Amino acid sequence: MTPRKVGPAAALFLLLVGVGCDSGPSGPGALTGRVTGQPLGAVVLEVTGVGIQGFDGRGSSQAYSAAVAGRVDTYRVVLVDAVGGDITFDIRVDDVRMEPPTVVVIAAARPDNVSQPVATLAVIVER
Repeated sequence: MTPRKVGPAAALFLLLVGVGCDSGPSGPGALTGRVTGQPLGAVVLEVTGVGIQGFDGRGSSQAYSAAVAGRVDTYRVVLVDAVGGDITFDIRVDDVRMEPPTVVVIAAARPDNVSQPVATLAVIVER
């Protein structure tokens, strides 16, 4: 039995499959979070996860955070955006391949400072 040569198309396919299976490099970096729903002016989040280093606002958003006393790896995060709309933020982590943190909306307000029901909001965290 003689060995078969792999054609260029098959080699390219194998290369693309191998690259497609890689979820990117590991190490320090940021996960991107977005609070969506009704137009938002501010939101209070509770974020729980291992390896969290801090939080940053994105675009016109500003982020303020503190560790929750007595609760390991849990943070309260206040995000403010004077423009209104979805609020986008970064979660700085030890390893971008880690399991994404759990994020719960505690309170929210519209740009006119009227309270917003949290049940109408969703939080998306992406690598």
